[in-house]
Amino acid sequence: AEPVRDGFLAGYYAESRRRPEVRFYDTAAGAAGAYARAAAEGNDYVVGPLARDEVDALFAGDALAVPVLALNRGGLLPPPGSATFALSPEDEGVAAADYLLQA
Repeated sequence: AEPVRDGFLAGYYAESRRRPEVRFYDTAAGAAGAYARAAAEGNDYVVGPLARDEVDALFAGDALAVPVLALNRGGLLPPPGSATFALSPEDEGVAAADYLLQA
């Protein structure tokens, strides 16, 4: 998770426009608890979780009050207003197959 955090912060600090405030939450007790805390503290958007099982746990619950950009893909679709982003081998295979079909 540290390389993901460091890459996120590198992009954040490289931005020259006005940047939003960023807060980090410990997910050791589970992403759902960290999400609940972030939502309760008035955050506008949540980036994470990173682990597939945590993504599924978050997306399996009720509708999310605060939109999420999950940093992995689980087995469930994201709820409306939320999204996933993953650089998985499966995605690379699909992209390669699409390229070959078009060529």
